[in-house]
Amino acid sequence: MQWPYRMEINVVSALVVVQILSLACALMITPADPTTVEGGAGIGASVLFFVLILITSGVLILIIKRGLSRYLYRITEYIALFFIPLFMVASITGLLIAGLGAGGVCVAIRTFIRRREATIALSFVLAVSIATILGITFSPVPIIILLALLSLYDFIAVKKTKHMLVLAEDVIKRKGPQILTFESGKEKIMIGLADLIFPSALFVSAYLDSTAAIAALTGIGSVAGMILLLNSPMDEGMPAIPFVSLGGVGYIVGVLLL
Repeated sequence: MQWPYRMEINVVSALVVVQILSLACALMITPADPTTVEGGAGIGASVLFFVLILITSGVLILIIKRGLSRYLYRITEYIALFFIPLFMVASITGLLIAGLGAGGVCVAIRTFIRRREATIALSFVLAVSIATILGITFSPVPIIILLALLSLYDFIAVKKTKHMLVLAEDVIKRKGPQILTFESGKEKIMIGLADLIFPSALFVSAYLDSTAAIAALTGIGSVAGMILLLNSPMDEGMPAIPFVSLGGVGYIVGVLLL
């Protein structure tokens, strides 16, 4: 017997889990190095980050059209799976050897274990790690501005140029960890890691920069946005970042009222 809304519950749960784990990791890192959160990266850094995303997307499309994506994914995927866990674990433990071990384990899992469960686990490792790093690096306002820019880009890339769908299809074909797939019977929902990373980064930043109550409203806003997304028609693809960016609205409401 299938639970009603099983996939939807799993998607929302994934967002909540990434938010909570990202905050937990951030709290383990920041006491050891509190200077990383003083001031945070400014608005200019968020704009630069957005420009880099645009450039990267353009390069990826060109590579896919030339049939070279398999080489790119192997290189970038393994680099990310090694160095991101390395940085996270080394920052938390203060031990480089622990970070090297974590990175090595992630690469080994990706290389030798091709089961769906292993790919999902690596997806969560990447999502939590990147959200933690961004949440510590950026203060809330630059992340909100970045989310606004990404929302516009996501809408254009999915609904107008449709090149985001090309990228997604290529990742799915390669069975990469950049996309999480939730299945129930014949139905399927696919969520990009970015749709979990950026709202979680805002949640972490809001907690570190303000109060737990404001962070809670931020998280609730993101979850509400995800629920709205899941209740929207998704037959031809739906840009997720405009929805999960409601976390920014939650943050603003919290700042004004609390």
